[in-house]
Amino acid sequence: RQPDAWQLTHMDELAHELLTSSYFVGVTLPRLPLRSLLEQEGYLDEGPRKSLLETKILQAGGLEEYLMHKAQVEKSPAAIQLLQERLEGAESSAKKKKTKAVADEPKKVDSESAVEEAGGNDHAESSAK
Repeated sequence: RQPDAWQLTHMDELAHELLTSSYFVGVTLPRLPLRSLLEQEGYLDEGPRKSLLETKILQAGGLEEYLMHKAQVEKSPAAIQLLQERLEGAESSAKKKKTKAVADEPKKVDSESAVEEAGGNDHAESSAK
């Protein structure tokens, strides 16, 4: 609740606020130790965290297939949005690769224009005068 009005908050926003704030609704929140410290002390397994969805994703044949199933069969709005973002990202990276490939192509330059650009034709011009 804001001082003057109510505000709709999603659970992930609430969790982020609880993890990053010192205070919430007038209560001082305890500080959380760093993950690396908990790993060093043996409280947590080292390395990246394992996703609970990992087995489902592997059974589906990979992340793309899992997202397609969630979007098409279950009509998951989050999966649909993520697929759209991945498609847009793939299109933009393809455009970048194409632009880079065009920029990396060797330019065909005739010898006279190369000499003029390099400033080497000054002698020929001065001798002609």
